[in-house]
Amino acid sequence: MQKVASSLHAITLSATEEMVNAYSKAGQFVQVKAAADGKPAFLAIASPPDAAVPSLELLIKRTDGTAGDICDAGT
Repeated sequence: MQKVASSLHAITLSATEEMVNAYSKAGQFVQVKAAADGKPAFLAIASPPDAAVPSLELLIKRTDGTAGDICDAGT
């Protein structure tokens, strides 16, 4: 995980070709929760669509709840 601004982090995840191909339009995001009853985080997919590069770069804005938990885990 890399801090790219005061409250913004970037993380790169390994992904399958199928996953990368599913996210092929600008403006897409991933919704995740740290716990079933937790506040969801909406993570922007920052990497360009490219099946030849099997990864997804996500931008995470630090807020309370899941996004903050993810940012704290990377420090």
